[in-house]
Amino acid sequence: MYCWFFLLSLEIPRSPKSFSVKNAQKKYLILTWEEPEYGSLYQIQNYIIERKISRLKNFTALWTIPYPETTMIMENLDPSTEYTIRLSSNNKYGRSEGVLLTQKTLPGNNNTQSRFLPPQMTNTKLIFTCVQVPSRRKLFDNSPS
Repeated sequence: MYCWFFLLSLEIPRSPKSFSVKNAQKKYLILTWEEPEYGSLYQIQNYIIERKISRLKNFTALWTIPYPETTMIMENLDPSTEYTIRLSSNNKYGRSEGVLLTQKTLPGNNNTQSRFLPPQMTNTKLIFTCVQVPSRRKLFDNSPS
């Protein structure tokens, strides 16, 4: 006879660990973290990320990142701006206490034009098309296959 048992918590989850900025640029931040201790025990469903400009009182933006993802690119930020970011774990019983970090984006000028495209191409999409080419032998071999 085989028996199994599962232990699950019926409480709000613990907070994520090691919340940090992996890369800071003028217009975006790459955020990383580790799942909370005993994350699967707490049946985490997702993570909630909120941000605010540090000098303001209230958090304004909200993202939901599915569990078990532990990275996010926060885009469309303003250069030379300090942001406070709050991360929490979420399950069906509620949200964990938020973990805070503060990070300033890199300085930049008001010219948002890409360094890689000429001015008339800044709203251009790059599209790749693939075509299957017959083998080289078939191209140059006149004998029947």
